[in-house]
Amino acid sequence: MAQTQNYKITFFRSLHSEFLKLCTQRIITVSTVLAVIFYAGICALVVKHSAAGIRHFGMITDGWNIPVIFFLIMGVGAVTSEYTFNTIRTTNLADPSRTRNFLAKTLASALWALGVGIILEAVCSAVVYITAAKTAPFSSADARAFLCLLLAGIGAQLFTLGLGYLLRSTAGALALGFSLIFLLSILQIIPLKLLRDTLPPFFPGNLINYAVSSAPAGQLEEIKETLQTPDCAPQTALCIFLAYVAVILVIGWVRYRRKDV
Repeated sequence: MAQTQNYKITFFRSLHSEFLKLCTQRIITVSTVLAVIFYAGICALVVKHSAAGIRHFGMITDGWNIPVIFFLIMGVGAVTSEYTFNTIRTTNLADPSRTRNFLAKTLASALWALGVGIILEAVCSAVVYITAAKTAPFSSADARAFLCLLLAGIGAQLFTLGLGYLLRSTAGALALGFSLIFLLSILQIIPLKLLRDTLPPFFPGNLINYAVSSAPAGQLEEIKETLQTPDCAPQTALCIFLAYVAVILVIGWVRYRRKDV
């Protein structure tokens, strides 16, 4: 009995196990390294080959779609790799509570995305500071954009995590995730007011693009006129995107709980 109590299943032990899985999965580690190196290199090239002048740290968030791609890949890999190598059965045998498994993997993935996002922004900021001839002081608008990019990265990873549980297919989850975030605006070619004017401001990609804007508060109105964005603050746009993520996670959790592995 004492031995059973010593190895009693708890949420934090499940969380520790899920975090160790992320550390040992090649798709996760390779995507993490590539995200940092690739995006830092792009920031350096943009600063070096652009016109001379004062560089703002907010430029780091302008290319948000590049790191988001890697977050999408990591979210899918965290789930579908277990189905691919059939280790999901071992996971369920080690901890029979599928809800606890799901929450542990979700939190572990969110913490991983948080760490990657912080490292990414720190490295890119250092690159811009070193390569730029002159940089503007780090402003509150830059801080807001950095925070929104960090949360958008976490949301993107959890977005495909939920899709991975829902579809149980790496290709399927990635294709659907990419389509919903980057390709949904193609629907605007259909000559319907609903698809050209009403819905586009609430497309996930447009919400993220508006949320990570580093423009000062006085210029946000101009951005709303040039981009298809909802009539709200950038933080509210981010919250709408995170609400989409929550819905996908709930659907994935229901699928995981009710279906056999």
